[in-house]
Amino acid sequence: MSDLKENIISSARRMLIEDGIEQLSMRNIAIELDVSATALYRHFKSKSDILIQLAEEANELFMSGLTKSLSAKNAKDRLTNSLLVLHQFSNEQPEYYLMLFQQHYFDDINFYVTIRKYKKSIIRFIDDRVDECIIQKQSDKSAVVLSGFHLFSAMNGYLLELLDEKKYQYEGDEKAELNKFIEKLIN
Repeated sequence: MSDLKENIISSARRMLIEDGIEQLSMRNIAIELDVSATALYRHFKSKSDILIQLAEEANELFMSGLTKSLSAKNAKDRLTNSLLVLHQFSNEQPEYYLMLFQQHYFDDINFYVTIRKYKKSIIRFIDDRVDECIIQKQSDKSAVVLSGFHLFSAMNGYLLELLDEKKYQYEGDEKAELNKFIEKLIN
């Protein structure tokens, strides 16, 4: 990757983190980097192409956390750890989390398709953990009631509410509080 392309991505990442997705624009990036808009367009056709690059970065970061959750000794712990990774990612990377999981910037079909692909792979990952729990009889719920989609949706709603309230930390033991919430979902 060329220096300018790396600088464009770095500037876009900073804007995303500090100002949010709505403030990220080709013009603002060009101003910050003190280059012409034409220079940006040599590397990226649109804001959407930059967002796709950032979404790929976010997805790789998130999936590496999910992969680590597989080291737990039993299916229920792997499922719980997967949901804890979802929370940790929302806590440590709130703008990336919002970009991946909150529907907002879908003016461009390519960005929409990219985000949808990542969501589907994450839901499939969680669904696989659910299947493990059901097969190993580590959940009292049936596959009809407990699915990766339902768990993801419940967790996502819960985490978006926390982000909306700007409450990134629990006052007590974070893992214990989240485990209670997860237990209610699973059992």
